[in-house]
Amino acid sequence: MKDITRLFSQKSHIFYSFEVIEQYIEDAIFFAIHGIKKGEYILFIENDRLFPLIYKKLELKLDKYELEKIHHINSLDFYFFNDDFHTPTIIKYFSNYLSPFLTNNKLIRTWAHVEWGNAKEIIKKIEEFEMEADRFVSEEKLLSVCAYDKGRLSNEMINSLMKSHQYYMTDYEIHPTYQKLH
Repeated sequence: MKDITRLFSQKSHIFYSFEVIEQYIEDAIFFAIHGIKKGEYILFIENDRLFPLIYKKLELKLDKYELEKIHHINSLDFYFFNDDFHTPTIIKYFSNYLSPFLTNNKLIRTWAHVEWGNAKEIIKKIEEFEMEADRFVSEEKLLSVCAYDKGRLSNEMINSLMKSHQYYMTDYEIHPTYQKLH
């Protein structure tokens, strides 16, 4: 069993490769509740199929005021804002959305389900995006989970994603991937 309590107390960039949807939903719920109990806001970048399942369970565990701290952006709208998985556009959208929280010293953590269509050059685009996201998350001292459906990942993508995240999390384990030198 993984110990995510300690990990979710840190400011980290986490690569989550999931296989079991039920466990994914439970981890997302734990992530949100842990943050809410620490006074943080939560941004879910999640698709319209899974977010209602997550939110429905959160409604059973949080009160009305705590639920107001939960924010949601549809993941496909987020990653394909300009009809393409375009890193500068995604980072700008992310930065603009978080700006009111960060400028008002409101703590926020993010859970992003990274999705894409059948783009042939997606590996390079995701690699570029995650390097930029890692820089942004580090600069802003955020806790950010980037979740990927393991069934859509090649070994090459997994290795690439491990280079831009401090931790690699699966449905059942957590491992450190790299340590920044600063």
